Amino acid sequence: MKNSFLMFIWLLAISIACTTTEVDDIEVISQESKIQAVQTLCDINGDSCAYPYSSETYTYTSSFTPNDVHWTIQSGNMSVASGQGTSNVTLSFNSNFNGGTLYALGSGSGGIVCSETYSISKCGGINPNCVDCTNPNLFYSSQIKPCYPSVHPHGRFLLSGYPTGASITWSVLNAVIISTSHDYIVFKPTSAGYYTVTATVTWDKNDPCNPGATCTKVFSNSYSTSEGDNCF
Repeated sequence: MKNSFLMFIWLLAISIACTTTEVDDIEVISQESKIQAVQTLCDINGDSCAYPYSSETYTYTSSFTPNDVHWTIQSGNMSVASGQGTSNVTLSFNSNFNGGTLYALGSGSGGIVCSETYSISKCGGINPNCVDCTNPNLFYSSQIKPCYPSVHPHGRFLLSGYPTGASITWSVLNAVIISTSHDYIVFKPTSAGYYTVTATVTWDKNDPCNPGATCTKVFSNSYSTSEGDNCF
């Protein structure tokens, strides 16, 4: 009977020890899970709205150092312009952008991964990225004053103040064009009195909201001449 009692005490002690070990194991696993959860926090930072024809940069942040960040456009008319595989990505928003969703999956050492989804809406109001046509201060310099009847050298005007790279076309009223060379015109009046010289200037608008658009300004001035006035 005594031996049976001792055997019962021994078995009870083993059972308690095993139970304690299992509880300790559960606590260790729980702590590891908590640590793992802390290690995989991540977020996407950047503007929550964007304009069509614009570009914006978004940043992946996390509680670990990512070795790779894969960016995906889940929805919306936008695309990854640069930065794929890094923590900073630049998105280009198309002309018909009306909102979308960006997804980022970051991975680090030891198989740590963390993903985040970020919603981007279309900004309201006037797009600050759009530009208007500038208004150049055009003016004529008279190289030789025209006269009637015109003899050589004929009237000559030089146009100044136009934007770099602009194209220029010429026209005249009550006069005849003899020659043009970009910003320079040689002409002669066809009668005494008034004549008009017109330069049509066209240049690239450089507007991100309307790629390929151009600006045009028509510059026209009228002048008078009298028969025999300054004629050679």
